[in-house]
Amino acid sequence: TLFEGEVDACARVTRDVARCEEMREWLASAVRAFLDAYLRNDTTAVDYLTSNDLVDASAGVIEWRSK
Repeated sequence: TLFEGEVDACARVTRDVARCEEMREWLASAVRAFLDAYLRNDTTAVDYLTSNDLVDASAGVIEWRSK
């Protein structure tokens, strides 16, 4: 799955390997920021996660929601 870093399942559904790889990169960015924010107490990473920076940087490839 995409969460495992593989794009095979995503590509079977969307038929767009490039888009799946792009989504994987944005997911990796969010995961790194999450780990930095909550394991390293990095306030810059917290700010990144609570902003729309991921959505803006991805030009709408991702959709960001929070509770």
